Order: sequence, then structure tokens, then C-alpha cells
Amino acid sequence: CSFPIPDQPGEEFEIKDAVEGGLFTLEKNTYDSINCAYVRLSQIVGLNRVVDTTYRMAESPYLYKGQSSDDRRAPQPLLSFATGANELSALDMAAGAQTIANEGVHHDPYYVDRVETIGGQTLYTHSDGGTPVLDRDAALTTIDILKKVLGPDGTAYRYPLAGGRPAAGKTGTQQDNTNATFVGFTPQLSTAVWIGDPDGYTEMTRANVPELVDFDAVQGGRYPALIWKTFMDPALAGEPSFDWPAPPPPTRYPARLFLPGQECVTRIVRYETQVIGYGIGGGGDQQEMPRGFVTPDRAPAPPPPGTEPSGQTTVAPTTAAPPTTAPPTTAPPTTAPPTTAPPPPAPPPPPPAQPGNSPSPIPPNTAATPVPRLPPEQTTSPTTRAPVPITQVVPIYDELTATTISPEVLDPLAPMPSVPVRQPVRKC
Repeated sequence: CSFPIPDQPGEEFEIKDAVEGGLFTLEKNTYDSINCAYVRLSQIVGLNRVVDTTYRMAESPYLYKGQSSDDRRAPQPLLSFATGANELSALDMAAGAQTIANEGVHHDPYYVDRVETIGGQTLYTHSDGGTPVLDRDAALTTIDILKKVLGPDGTAYRYPLAGGRPAAGKTGTQQDNTNATFVGFTPQLSTAVWIGDPDGYTEMTRANVPELVDFDAVQGGRYPALIWKTFMDPALAGEPSFDWPAPPPPTRYPARLFLPGQECVTRIVRYETQVIGYGIGGGGDQQEMPRGFVTPDRAPAPPPPGTEPSGQTTVAPTTAAPPTTAPPTTAPPTTAPPTTAPPPPAPPPPPPAQPGNSPSPIPPNTAATPVPRLPPEQTTSPTTRAPVPITQVVPIYDELTATTISPEVLDPLAPMPSVPVRQPVRKC
């Protein structure tokens, strides 16, 4: 997938070999680790808001303290932020995840919990009331989604904690397998694991790392997640196993987020019936129409020739014998029985003419006899079928205008570009 780079016309940021899905929920895009979806999401949310929230979630005395800008730059609102373009340490990642684990309350990382004398007197106790950073309901919803990363459908499904202990986390793999991370937490402990080359961007594949045996490359859901589990299981031994509260039910209807400039919101202003082809009409078998197509109502087929409207007695037609050289003699007409009675049998055909003789005249006083009519469906006479238009009802759209989040907007509660789930959104 590729995205236009803001403030750089004609330039695009491309994610190679990325997993790109369709129109999925935020939950599925998270536990499936869809990079393209999160690059788009970071733009929808607003890159400046993403950076601001990152600072507040991972705030610590060790974040960029004592480091020159040449050694480490502060996070920038880059289009590639969601794919790991900004360098964050394992401590930064663990501190940020801890904010989520604490249901939205951030605590600064610390090394010393308390200081006691040899006699047991407490000289110092660490105390930190915490700083609310995230909405509690939003944090609980995030935890509920991140727990699925360690579930059967997630990217870290191989390494759930022992005994079914509730845990949540997220995998991360940089392009070309140059860096891999897993950050996971329980209600008591947050841990981040990073694997990479501190001196450069080395592709961690079997071709470059002969020690790789079980996997072809280092990815966040493999070695980092394995190391995380190997540490967490004994570290939490003896600690109670409990889960977070369930997130509250949503208070708003589901919405579809969209990226202004790339995705255009449309609305249906009217419907039109368009002719897309023609079928065969006029009775009989009709051409099978595709689903969703409609055809005009057809008038009932006319009755077969010679029939009368219902309610009247139908008289079977009479037929004279074939003409001969002699004048035909016809007996006085007789009335055929009503159609409810079976018709009399047809007379035998006249004998064939003898060679060299004139045709034999028909016997005198031969009465005309009715000939049974074939049912309409058995008639062999050709039928003319008029073409019938095949139509389809299609919506006519009108585009609505929308704008991206301004860089000056840092309020996490500021609304994002969204429409109802069923609202049409098209690529601009």
C-alpha cells in the first residue's frame, strides 16, 4: 500500500510486503497487525495527536534526558510513525504499555521501591499517585482488543502465559525484518522485548543470522514474544491471577473512519433505472435474469387463436374433406357436442388414387367431423417474441467535503472524520 506524503506533492510513502486487508473492524486490524490500516488510521487520528499521546503515555525521567539530538531525536509526526520510524527504547515501550495496563493512569518508571536500614527502619518509600492520561473506558476497550493478540487468531498466538493468566500485548516487525518487538502486560507487570542490531539496520533472516533454526526470520510474534513469555511466567509466579474489568458497552453507533483526500464520502441523492440489455419476451421460457435486475411487468399472454372467453361453450371447428375434381357433396351441418364431451373419432383417410385413373370421389353424404385441437403448449406454430429490456436500479451519488485533522488540534476527544458504517465511501 502507498500513501501521499503530506507537504510533498507527488511523493508517496510505500509499505512493501505488508499485509493489507479489506474493510475490517479496528479490533481485527489490531490482532492481525495490518500495517496499512494503521498508517491510514494514524493520519485519520492526526499525526500530531499521535505524537502528543505517545509522550504522555511514555513520559519518564529517562525519556531523552541527557541525550543529544544527534544520538536520539524526539518523535516526529511522520507518515511512517505507525510502522516504527521513530526510535523508542524498550523502556519507553514498557512505560507506555503500563499506562494502558493501569486503565489509563500513567506512572513514571522507577528503580528503587524503598530503602530500609539493617534494623528494618524504612528510610524511603517510592510514591506516585499517577497521572490520568487516557479515558478509562478507552483503556479497557484497548486492553480487551490487545488480549486477542495472544489469542488463537492473533500474531502472538504461540505464547500465551502459563495457566491461562490474562495478558495483553502487541507484536511489531519493521520492514525487511530489521527490528522486532513484543510489548505485553498483565495487571501487575509490563514488559517490552526488542531484538535488533544496535549499530544498524541488519535484516534478521536466516541468510544473515545462521542461528535461526525454527523460523526463517525474526518477527515480533516469534522470538520477542517467546522471550517475553519466558521472562513473565517465572516473574509472576506466586502472584494472583486476575483479569481487568470488562469494557463498558459502546454508547455510540458503529462508525466508519475515512481519510479525507484519499477517501471521498458520498451520499445517495436518487436512484435511476438503467437499461443494461435485452431479454426475450412474449410468453414461453424467458431469459434468466441476474439477481438484482428487474424487468417490466408483462401482460398476460393472449388466448390461442379460435378460443373464446371463459363462460361460453366452445364449439369444435368443422373441417370439410379435401377438394376433388368432382364437386364435393356435404351433408347438412351437424352440431358437434360441447367441449365437455369427448370429440368423435376422425374418419379414415380416403383411399389412394389408382395409377392412371382419376381420383376417387368421396362417398356421398359424408358428414364433416370435428378435429381435436392441440393444447396451446403443444402447438408447433412459430411465435414472435418481442425483446424485453433488462434494467437495473442504481444509486446516484453526490460527494461530501471533509478535511483532515489540523496539526494544532491535540485534544484527544476532538472528533475524527467518520460516517455511519453503511455510508458509501469511495476512493477519490
